[in-house]
Amino acid sequence: MKAKPIRTVFWGQWQKNRWLLLTILAGIAVAYGLLAIVDSRGLRENAGDPAEDFLIALLLISVPSLVAAASVLLGHSDSERLHIALPPRILRLPLSTSKLAGVLLAFGTLAAAAVAFAATLPAIFMLNVDFDWWIPVLTAVLAMAYLQLWAYTFGNATPRVALLSFILCFASFAWIAQRPLVVELATESGPVTAVLLLTLQLAAVFGISVWLIAILRSGGWAGRFAILNPASAGVRRKRRPFRSRRAAQFWYEWRLFGSLLPTYVTGVAVAYFFGLPLVIAIFRISDTTGNSSAEGIAALFSISWLTSAQFVTTGIALSAVIGAVIVSGIMFMRAGHWNSQSSYLLTRPLTIQRIASARLSMMLASTTLTALIFLASLAVLITLVRAGGENLGLISFLRQGYEHLPAAYTLAYFWGGIFLILWTGAWSINFVWVLCVAAVIHLPPITAIWLLALFADLSIADAQTMTYTSVYICNWIASTILFAGLLWMAYRSNRKRIVPASYTWIAAALWIIYFGAFYYFADQWDIPPSAKEWAVRFPNPVNWSIWIGMSALPVTPLFLQPLLLDHARHS
Repeated sequence: MKAKPIRTVFWGQWQKNRWLLLTILAGIAVAYGLLAIVDSRGLRENAGDPAEDFLIALLLISVPSLVAAASVLLGHSDSERLHIALPPRILRLPLSTSKLAGVLLAFGTLAAAAVAFAATLPAIFMLNVDFDWWIPVLTAVLAMAYLQLWAYTFGNATPRVALLSFILCFASFAWIAQRPLVVELATESGPVTAVLLLTLQLAAVFGISVWLIAILRSGGWAGRFAILNPASAGVRRKRRPFRSRRAAQFWYEWRLFGSLLPTYVTGVAVAYFFGLPLVIAIFRISDTTGNSSAEGIAALFSISWLTSAQFVTTGIALSAVIGAVIVSGIMFMRAGHWNSQSSYLLTRPLTIQRIASARLSMMLASTTLTALIFLASLAVLITLVRAGGENLGLISFLRQGYEHLPAAYTLAYFWGGIFLILWTGAWSINFVWVLCVAAVIHLPPITAIWLLALFADLSIADAQTMTYTSVYICNWIASTILFAGLLWMAYRSNRKRIVPASYTWIAAALWIIYFGAFYYFADQWDIPPSAKEWAVRFPNPVNWSIWIGMSALPVTPLFLQPLLLDHARHS
């Protein structure tokens, strides 16, 4: 009878996560099945190349493992909040603290081990990678245990505190992973030593988890430390009255969402610049992709950040994309506010025009602040390099590989592109709108063509030719729909008089500037000799057809946000 509550809690965790975990396992099987068909048909040009096979193996192992970890950590989420902590109903279970910590850690580590093993075993046989099967499994178990420990510690904190703590933990892990002793243990120790070290670390994680859950059960950190208890804080300074109702609405929106974009984008950027050396070291340390251990352990993690701007600019762009998408997802999850369904917004004594204007102004300020943080960080870095005697400037750094373009255009193109990525990515409806249109238009013909290439007698060359043609035609259709949607939103919002008349002229001017910049880039850019091969291999990557519709996305929120507010208020 004593073991029954433990089995019940374990079974409950399985019931919450079973369909997603089974879907992940099915996705792994489908991915390897498609890879086998593609290789058998000769559709992968570099099949058998050690570097490409190694990269595919890493992706097929790490991505499902990360998704499985996220599913376990977010198993208690609902539509209002992303829960990465233990909710009160879990803390009230009739189990001792040690048993509760043990069963939760056991489920997480077993789920991570199962997914990692299911993804690793086919990679060893199909892709001929040179690592043993137990290395990814033990890595997944250890990573999952530390993630659960982090969730117990900071899960009840605000999203900003949780992100900051995760960055600090990840940075500490990255620093420790680069120590010579750790590298030698990871590369030269056998499975017995690895299991022993893993056991010791799991024991430490278990002990700390028991202590943390005991604190959570006794009222949390605020109950242990009076300074963290809001009730014990002194009387706050009285705020001056707002100048207007719109100013009050702007402050309300900023307090909810204003700092999310700078915080999460910066967090992703820190994780990228700390984590990329680890990824590079995995490739260098492998016999498959080239062992460089003879050059010393320090060489495994070395990256020439300033000799090639590609590492830095790619990191900034990826951080902007990933951070903006995360923020848009958080704002979408807070349905009571961002979807305009809360009684506060519906009964607020403000017109739709002023509420939408305050919200748009808040997102513009947040986007501008994030772009300035990137610009200031890069300028400080280059200043420090110049102080060390290196001849490097902000413009010359960004123009590496693009010296044939004017300096002003290079700066405007890069920073303007970062700003647009942040602005459009933070509005989740933009992604939903574009992805739905693109999927409905593009997927049927492309799927049919490659199914014929996989299972019929259609040659690879004919499939590629037909794909290029169908994509070009579908781009025009999708672009027409996207642009027509913008015109319809502008017409409806102006007819309802929920936007200022100046919005139409602002949107038209922004679209002309955006489209004109691409016209200059596409027609005036002379492809350098080093890019000739790339241009032939991937002809016309961004053609006029899709750009007409895509260039409408930055101005879509000007009309769509008021329409959503108006619909919520009158529905």
